[in-house]
Amino acid sequence: LFPVHAQSSTCIPPYGHTVILICIIHPLLFESLSLTLCEVRWKLVLDAAHIKAKHAISYADAFATALAQAEGAVVLTGDPEFKVVEKIVRIDWLA
Repeated sequence: LFPVHAQSSTCIPPYGHTVILICIIHPLLFESLSLTLCEVRWKLVLDAAHIKAKHAISYADAFATALAQAEGAVVLTGDPEFKVVEKIVRIDWLA
């Protein structure tokens, strides 16, 4: 899993703002997209741990939530597990 954030409206229309993605990306595909790997800092790890402790959510999803909060970003997902964090981060639901 690579936590990445996209900042290009051409990458994930119609999002012109930061979108958090947790996905598996082939290295060649990654290089062709306007994506940036995020740097994992200790504060982000702790923030994710606190979210995990307070909500019934996987650590990977808690990490995505913490990253979205830190970046002022949107989580773009179809995973219903994120319903428990809708009040603390903006989520745009995929159909």
